[in-house]
Parts: sequence; structure tokens; C-alpha cells
Amino acid sequence: MPAPKDFDKKKLWKERLSKAKIGEKNPNFGKTGKKHPWFGKHHSQATKDKLNKALKGKKKPFTQEHRDNLTKA
Repeated sequence: MPAPKDFDKKKLWKERLSKAKIGEKNPNFGKTGKKHPWFGKHHSQATKDKLNKALKGKKKPFTQEHRDNLTKA
């Protein structure tokens, strides 16, 4: 179901969806440690190289300028 275009309805819609996923109903609830699907696994060197190549040249999310603007706000 797409989000409503009306701002007030959208806010209510987001709150309702958020409440629906709280606690044990959350798909990731309890998936920590040994229960987590990636527990004990590691990326191969080839995969690490692929990720490294994909992320090269991308800007970091919080530049110094951005942090300065956040402190001013």
C-alpha cells in the first residue's frame, strides 16, 4: 500500500505502521548473537575487494561542513 499524499494522513499512516512492528512482531526481533544468520561468517577477500571498489569515491555522509551546520542548528 503506497503512502498517502496528504501530510496528516501520512503521519498517521507512519505511526500505525511503526506501532505494528514494535517488539516481537519486528522481523529482526531476537536475532542477536548465535541466532543471527551471519553469526560466525566472514566476507571473503574477493567480496571485501568488491565492496571496497563499489564504495570508492563516494562522499562520507557527515562532512566537516555538515557537522558544523548541525551544531549551528
